[in-house]
Amino acid sequence: LYTHYYAVIALALAAVYAVGRLLTRPADRARGWLAFLAAEVRIALLFLPWLPRAAGLLSFPGWREPVTTTPWQLAGIYTFGETVPPAAAPWLNLLAVALLAIGLASLLFGHGQSLISNLQSPPFILSVAAIAVPALVVAALLLRKPDFHPRYFIAATPILSLVIAQGIVALGRRAPLLGWGTLVVVLALSVYSLGLWYTNATYAK
Repeated sequence: LYTHYYAVIALALAAVYAVGRLLTRPADRARGWLAFLAAEVRIALLFLPWLPRAAGLLSFPGWREPVTTTPWQLAGIYTFGETVPPAAAPWLNLLAVALLAIGLASLLFGHGQSLISNLQSPPFILSVAAIAVPALVVAALLLRKPDFHPRYFIAATPILSLVIAQGIVALGRRAPLLGWGTLVVVLALSVYSLGLWYTNATYAK
């Protein structure tokens, strides 16, 4: 259900990425812009029947309390899940933010290329778009109603996971034992958190 409604965020993310790529590739810019605009028009026509339903959703006042989830809590939730022990959650949130930062820094300063080249690289543009676009869309929605849930960032999950993985790889290149240890911790805690969804009645739907 939410994957369907918030798939528009994935489309917005793809559009921002495409614009970023076109702006950094002047050789293909004319033909690229035409192809991009044609694709966007086709997507808009396909979504046209859905717009009345979307307008109705935006007018719904919501039933949750005003947003209280912080960005670092979102990072922890999307890395380790929502079922980790409360006492460990702040530390796991910090670990998730650190891995995201290391992953982005690796994309920006790694690979032996110049800073400008890395800024224009597809992985970095896509990573920034995956973080910024859902955040801006959700912030715009929150201006209308205080109805928020971490799953609204679901469109960014695959790319955020890849940035986390990039952070672990970057650690492993500098300190192999630290990289492997971080990988084991992330996987073990993720499996533990996932298992609680099926074994703890607190999380039963």
